[in-house]
Amino acid sequence: MSVSRAAAIVGAAEATEIGYPEEPRTSLQLHIEAIKAVSEQTGIPISAIDGIFSAGWSSELAEHLGIHPHYIDTTSVGGCSFEMHVHHALLAIHAGVIDVALVS
Repeated sequence: MSVSRAAAIVGAAEATEIGYPEEPRTSLQLHIEAIKAVSEQTGIPISAIDGIFSAGWSSELAEHLGIHPHYIDTTSVGGCSFEMHVHHALLAIHAGVIDVALVS
């Protein structure tokens, strides 16, 4: 199978409140809210996530979600970090290292 057809993006979500919520939240809390929302949207349980890609939060996300991923990526190169995370996730799926990637 070609790399370009090895995976698909099946969901995207944001935190329930963005901008300036009445009750301030940390960026980690906003990540967790968005992850729970995308899990509900797609029907993919959080426990199925085996790869986490985030600019600096990967280990903390795994800990707060109670999962032990096979692959963690913390690439941080500015505004295009998330584009690189998608590419890295595609390659990890294509290589058979992971099945479900979370880019947050």
